[in-house]
Amino acid sequence: MAGLAFNCRDYDLHSDWYKCKHFVAQSQELCDTSSWVVLSSLVDAEDAVMGKIIEVLRRTDSMEGLVILEQYTIQPERHEVFNMPVLVPKRHEEAVFLLLNPKDIQFAFNVQHDCSSGTCKPSGKRPVLQERQETRLEECFIEHDSLAERLREGREARKAKNAATAAARKALKPGASKVAKRKKTATGLKRTRTGDAGRKSGGRGVSPRDLGEPGGDSDSESGEEGDGGGGKMKKTRNGQAERLRRKSAAASSRIETPGPQSASECQL
Repeated sequence: MAGLAFNCRDYDLHSDWYKCKHFVAQSQELCDTSSWVVLSSLVDAEDAVMGKIIEVLRRTDSMEGLVILEQYTIQPERHEVFNMPVLVPKRHEEAVFLLLNPKDIQFAFNVQHDCSSGTCKPSGKRPVLQERQETRLEECFIEHDSLAERLREGREARKAKNAATAAARKALKPGASKVAKRKKTATGLKRTRTGDAGRKSGGRGVSPRDLGEPGGDSDSESGEEGDGGGGKMKKTRNGQAERLRRKSAAASSRIETPGPQSASECQL
């Protein structure tokens, strides 16, 4: 596989190499075979190098590593259904492989398979795993068409430091409809926050001291002078106190007092 890369002459492929499982990118992410990555050496270019890792190798006599990358490129137009950047092979007729140093890989990103443009079907079968052991049961899985397009998930790529320049700016730029929708949402939020702030500052806060004790002359005056919700609360409080005073006065007048003594009781 390494001999098919167009830059294979830059590396000593006659040495013995180990097959490795994964390596660590500059973003401290573990990248293994089938990971989609961006090459940092060309990250400032308008069309950066990105693709799928085919194999990870290491020399037997040293710690020198090697990554075989299948190169892909981003189309200038987004997908018409999913509105996502579309990844296609560098050459549609044949795969283009590139040999890289693992230290040149900047970060990994997620890719979604475009099953709608291919002939992907749940035709695959594999044994069901139970406690990491294969059982006699089988389950179906989708076999993806190798010729179908891939859709790059730009949201995951934007987490990286140089993700904005890691692809064509036109492909990652949000559409006009999304920009208008975001502006409309932001305007609505501003109006809502402004209205809430106005309602909070419009009515003066009423403290227990402002309400005062019922029955005093200052209470009636403060109740008359209050404005807005505070004045209504004071008037209601004074009215309730007045009703309580009237009820207590009526109850005291109904208390029975001892009547005049009878004639027999008055006799000595």
